Amino acid sequence: MMIIERGNTKVCFCQETLAVTVVKDQTRWEWADGFQPKLICKEGSFSFLDAVTITHETYTMGVGIGIRSCFEGFEKDGVTYPYAFETLIWMEDTTEQVYFEWVPLKEEGLQVEKVLWPGQMAFEEKKDSWYTLLTHQQGILIPNDWEIPLSAIPFAGFFETAGGYMPWFGQVKDRQGYIAICTTPWNAGYYAEHPAGAVVRVAHHLAGDVSAGKCVKVVFAVWVIFGRRGVVIAAPAPAVVVGEAVVLPVGQCVPVVPVEQLSARGQGERVAERAGRH
Repeated sequence: MMIIERGNTKVCFCQETLAVTVVKDQTRWEWADGFQPKLICKEGSFSFLDAVTITHETYTMGVGIGIRSCFEGFEKDGVTYPYAFETLIWMEDTTEQVYFEWVPLKEEGLQVEKVLWPGQMAFEEKKDSWYTLLTHQQGILIPNDWEIPLSAIPFAGFFETAGGYMPWFGQVKDRQGYIAICTTPWNAGYYAEHPAGAVVRVAHHLAGDVSAGKCVKVVFAVWVIFGRRGVVIAAPAPAVVVGEAVVLPVGQCVPVVPVEQLSARGQGERVAERAGRH
């Protein structure tokens, strides 16, 4: 097990399964059992663990600490493909935000059509205080005890389409939550599963031209409210605005600011500053 830690956030990485667990204060977020990161290619499907050579190392840089994993060479039906890529899982020192980056290193041999990574969170409790928010059309909030199945997401869940107008989704369990923001949305999207009577599984994917790679920023918070028209998240960071989400320092509570007020009063005005005047 490899561990990186800053402040109240700890990231644990298992080299044998490639599974990730994040502990924020007393809340534990871990990938679903059985999830395997994969490359979906014209030549077939390849698990990251199918790579001939796999290496892992921790590293530090000016803004944070991380875990770098390199995967090189894939075999299928007696053919070895020299394709290589790396994953970077790192945490920013000041904000404790966690980043997942997938970077191609040698684009030879395989024609990659989709990358399934990072993984789905285990999200198994069937109660209404556990819920998922998707930016599908006007937005969908799905409690874990909701019995109606989720229909197919239009445009295969690609961001900046009706399937996902904004490049993020979020999940909350008993007021502890995260928001996963794709910072490279032009070739990425998400997939979500919610059969009748089952819990929600959701994760990012990279598709189309994958040569530019992918980066997902995850903000883990200790007090969260997702509303139909706005979001308030308390997290150990200065106030910033990400789409409809307002990220505030721990312990600071402000009213949710409706999205239409953002448009009406100008995008240059910070949501946190306006909310504080109510």
